[in-house]
Formats: sequence, structure tokens, C-alpha cells
Amino acid sequence: MTCGRCLEAATVHLDSPVAVSYVEEDEAKTDDSEEDDGDILSFSGGVIDLGPEIHDEILLAVPIGPLCRPDCAGICPVCGGNRNLKPCDCEEQQRVANSKLSALKNIKV
Repeated sequence: MTCGRCLEAATVHLDSPVAVSYVEEDEAKTDDSEEDDGDILSFSGGVIDLGPEIHDEILLAVPIGPLCRPDCAGICPVCGGNRNLKPCDCEEQQRVANSKLSALKNIKV
């Protein structure tokens, strides 16, 4: 995956248990309960397709903002450099230059 802060490659480990019961389609029709239980699915022809269930569980387990490492510094909003590779002080320099009191540094006493 791609890191949500620095856009570098991020490895994400997923651990999502799946517990689903499958019943033959004929048995599912004879069941008297009318509740739709999401943990019981039907199959026919002696073939169970695990693909959709596994796909859904993986999508639910993937983090919204994956990180390449917990202390990822991200991308500098000023110069666009990766702050994990080279620290920069562009943001601080821009803040000082654009401050309301920055004109005072030009006054000579």
C-alpha cells in the first residue's frame, strides 16, 4: 500500500478472523427462521465460493490511512520533500517570513 503521509511504500499486516457457516441451498429453504443471519450463507452444487466473504473481510480490515512506520514525518507542505529522508525547516521559515511582526526585523534603531 501507499503511506498516507509520505506516499512511500507501506507494508500493512492484516489479521481478520472470518467465521461463516455454509448450508446446502435445499437445507436453507427448509429452515423455518425468517431472519437473515449474515453468518450463514447458502451454496449449491457442492461448491463453496469463499471469494466474496474473504474480499469483504480484507476491505474491512485495511486501515484508512496506512503508515510506512509509526513515526512517519510525511511530506513538507512547502518544498514537497520527504521529511523521513531529509529534515527541512521550510515550514518554520515560511511561518517566520509571513508573521505579522516580520516587518519589525527591517527597522533599524
